[in-house]
Amino acid sequence: MKAEIVGIGDELLYGFTTNTNAARIAEMLLNIGIEPRYMTTVGDNERDMMDALIRARMRSDIVITTGGLGPTPDDITQKVVAKLFGLEIQFYEGMMKDVEEKYARLNRPVPEFARNQAEFPVGATPIYNPIGTASGIEIVRENKYFYSLPGVPSEAMIMMEQYVIPKLESIPKREYVAVKLIRTASWGETQIQTALGKEGLKQIKEAGCSLAFLPKHGLVDLRLTAKAKSLQKANEMIEKALPLVLQATSSIRYHIGNESLIEVILNELTQMKKTVAFAESCTGGALSSMFTEVPGISRVFKGAVIAYHNAAKKTLLGVPAKTIDRDGAVSKSVVRAMASGAIKQFDADFAIAITGISGPSGATPTKPVGTVWIAIAKKYKGIDKPSIRAEHFVFPGPRLVHRLRTIHTALWMLWQEMKT
Repeated sequence: MKAEIVGIGDELLYGFTTNTNAARIAEMLLNIGIEPRYMTTVGDNERDMMDALIRARMRSDIVITTGGLGPTPDDITQKVVAKLFGLEIQFYEGMMKDVEEKYARLNRPVPEFARNQAEFPVGATPIYNPIGTASGIEIVRENKYFYSLPGVPSEAMIMMEQYVIPKLESIPKREYVAVKLIRTASWGETQIQTALGKEGLKQIKEAGCSLAFLPKHGLVDLRLTAKAKSLQKANEMIEKALPLVLQATSSIRYHIGNESLIEVILNELTQMKKTVAFAESCTGGALSSMFTEVPGISRVFKGAVIAYHNAAKKTLLGVPAKTIDRDGAVSKSVVRAMASGAIKQFDADFAIAITGISGPSGATPTKPVGTVWIAIAKKYKGIDKPSIRAEHFVFPGPRLVHRLRTIHTALWMLWQEMKT
């Protein structure tokens, strides 16, 4: 079955907001064997929205829209959907009661404009929203499935999980899609393709699979995809091709599946009953922020020092002033001292230390913009001083790209040390 995801809202169209809903919904659909074929973004314009939804309805078996179901005047998705399917909109007292109860829980009166959240297309099926006041919409016509969900990611995702996905899992499909994600680090696409070789790529194709390379600033995901008339057959095709990919990526692979590198590290540290701490300079806390976005990370994360200024490196991490004066803040000796200081400061089992030049200024003749030193400290039982591995890199690109590449490389180095 072909699916289309339509993001609605001027904030998406103009680039003010990233459409994270589309990526999450696509992943959820693939997990149940449904292939997303199109992603569309349209603004809060009735004519443009109608054009986009007519096209989506004609070419796709499943259409999922997000956005435009709120109470404000620019939220016109329900009105357009009702016109598209020739449905009248009616006020429902039961839905109004639900709106009132949700406002009461917040100790707030129901504003007059929120009454339209109890209006709904006659003949459509409401999808309950356990978080917000905007109900989702389900319309099934001629073996085609249409869903409209709120644009707030937390609301859209819980409605996908609790209603849309179970419903779509239950319907018969003409074709199934199986996907296997192989997650790697440190090599680029060309190196991986070279490791697979022409023969390996040929055998993957002969198994009926396609292989996509998805680079992400120092990480590369490999996505194996197979299509067949049953999900079992599609999975068998994947299993035939998978060993070829696993063999080529044995030294750079950190996971088979959807878990991120941070989630994999969390699970491994939890199993090892070990902890980690950070000492960040040029990443300015971005590593710590990314790390703590993962639920359950408090089990393994002791804390971090953001030592952006040299004075902080000295006072908070114990980096000797003479070391900074002699070698500079971006140097092997300083990053090693930072890692040692972090593991001591937090009494952690592992530590990541980072110092570098993200640019656009700060370069020297011997240290260009993009220079970074990363160190991993590892504590051994009964040994006072940790072992420290420090490596030097030059990552070109703007500040954001440099930081992401640095963070991913640091996490990969930590993973390697954890596995040795």
